[in-house]
Amino acid sequence: MHSGGVPQSTPCSAPSSSSTLPGSSLSPKSPADSQLTSKVIPIPARYQEPQPSPDFKIDVALLRSLTLTQVPVAESSPELLTGFMHCTGMLDALRAQYPGWPQPFPPPPRVYKIVPVEGAGLGVIATADIAVGETIVRERPILVTPQVFPLVTSDGGSVLDMTVDALHPANKRAFFALHNCKGKAAPSEVKAIMDTNGFPASCKFPVWGSTYMAVTRDASRINHSCCNNAVYSFDIATLTAFMRASRPIRAGEEITISYLNFPAQTAEGRQEELGRRYGFKCRCKTCRLTGAARLRSDMARLAILESALPSHIRADDAEFAMWLVRGAQLQLPAAAINPKTNAHPLGLAESVWAAMLQEGCYVFSTGLCESVLLRLVKACSVLQNEEAVRFYATQAALIRMAHTGSDGGWRAVAENPRRTDWWAKFTAKRKGVSRG
Repeated sequence: MHSGGVPQSTPCSAPSSSSTLPGSSLSPKSPADSQLTSKVIPIPARYQEPQPSPDFKIDVALLRSLTLTQVPVAESSPELLTGFMHCTGMLDALRAQYPGWPQPFPPPPRVYKIVPVEGAGLGVIATADIAVGETIVRERPILVTPQVFPLVTSDGGSVLDMTVDALHPANKRAFFALHNCKGKAAPSEVKAIMDTNGFPASCKFPVWGSTYMAVTRDASRINHSCCNNAVYSFDIATLTAFMRASRPIRAGEEITISYLNFPAQTAEGRQEELGRRYGFKCRCKTCRLTGAARLRSDMARLAILESALPSHIRADDAEFAMWLVRGAQLQLPAAAINPKTNAHPLGLAESVWAAMLQEGCYVFSTGLCESVLLRLVKACSVLQNEEAVRFYATQAALIRMAHTGSDGGWRAVAENPRRTDWWAKFTAKRKGVSRG
């Protein structure tokens, strides 16, 4: 990685089974999915997670306008009701953007149960085999609020307590049944439960240009693992929280997510964050590693962490693009190797992918995973390695599906490597380099 030790040349051979994301086959296409075509297929752009508006300022008037509404207004079933805190103009903006907001949604088949888990309180166990990208949980949250808002009203009352008191009685009971890892350290029991169980909801609600959070009935029961098998996302249109499988899950297996702000830390760093924020010590299989195995894991995660820095992603993307334009040489002279990475651009991408695969730590949120897979797909297309293009595009499709519910166009690339806009690109340049 950036710390060196990566080969300065790489054969770009077909990936071995050890470099394969578990469950790496795509399911049969649905009519809405990518289809075989004679047209040129563009390689997808890297997915960009929405970011809070940098210009948004929370002013006093906006804060004072916050109020709670049970939505959908005409809904009576508590499982489909959400206590939604909003400011002036937000509901009208949402209904204009998403007619009928919150829009109805088809509930997925129930493939889990909530039961006691030894050493971890309640947890969520799969009751059926679950494929990568398949929805595990989709539910309306109990409560959706801005992540930051005043804790105390002008007359000294607790905003949070008043908010939860206004919930449907069944949802209020469900809220207080959730775990509280903060004890009496938080300003109130409500705040403690929200801090323990809250997920980021979205930063793209209209009018309020900052992040929202959601407390859910079932998804909040999912326990942590540093080698998790599920990931979380949120849909504004239907006001639903999702959990999807990020690797194949067998019936009887516990479903887990990562609670960490950034999972690419050493074991010591992960334990410190989990202890500080949630008061427990992780005992997942990665955290139970000892000796040389733990050192390998720590080194891989540190390399991922360094590679995921936005400045490093930009620099590595630029260096890789330059390598392609100059003819994608598989053997580079020592003088052409970047001394900061001490690595062949293609070898660096392969090594970062191998580290993410080893740790099950794909760092989707910063764009690292798709950036690396984009480099590999483009390189293998330029080098006309059809098998490798299929492989890496399939990995990208599976990871995108797990995080967003859509393959994002990667399936079409995996099925039609020779029809992409990068197939055999720079051939003349490569021939010129070879003759030189």
